[in-house]
Amino acid sequence: MAQGRLEQQQSVTEPLRQAVTTAWNLTIAEDGQAEPTVVISPSVTELEWAADLSGSLKVVAGEPYFADGNDVAVATDEANEAGTVLDERTFAPGEFPAQIPDAASLEPAALDALLAAFAPDRSLAGDAFLAMHAVLNEWTLTNAQHSALLHGLSDYENITVLGTTTDRAGRDVVGLKAATSRPGQDAVLLVSASSGRIVGLESSVTSNDNSLEVPEGTVISYTLWKDQE
Repeated sequence: MAQGRLEQQQSVTEPLRQAVTTAWNLTIAEDGQAEPTVVISPSVTELEWAADLSGSLKVVAGEPYFADGNDVAVATDEANEAGTVLDERTFAPGEFPAQIPDAASLEPAALDALLAAFAPDRSLAGDAFLAMHAVLNEWTLTNAQHSALLHGLSDYENITVLGTTTDRAGRDVVGLKAATSRPGQDAVLLVSASSGRIVGLESSVTSNDNSLEVPEGTVISYTLWKDQE
């Protein structure tokens, strides 16, 4: 269905070396209490770069909150005030550390090889999701490239379709869940129900026995990208 949506519309006509990424990442701070304080810290990253590996990056803090839903006092050391510039850098030619620097590796015919490089074990489709995460944090892709990435998942096993939901940007999405090679973690890929484009990735712990010492089911990272409808 997603591939059908992608064929019906035009958005980005060529891959762009730019990305806007909104991410929520789990932070665990030992604050002297009996239990560690768990804070969700969203951030927005705007990236633009060139083929010569020059570019610019800016990261701005979003609105932080405790994992129980309560607001975080800005005065604490556990979270940055919304709007705080967390990172701002300019890269001279050759300096930007691109994971996927070559546009040729993003041609639809080459994307299966890219997924296999990140996820050689076909039973761990979550690693293929992580490959998409690496790509979409650096590139804005065409619909044909999104379609090729989704088609590449047909080579992987143990993918569960979770059905439809609403992501943190209020968009209708379909979730695809799979295990990763990271101990005690799985991943959920979010695909836009309207455009068919890949728009997010969620990572969670799968048992109470994990290195982060957080409860089973805790979301440890959640990333969204723009939907170029």
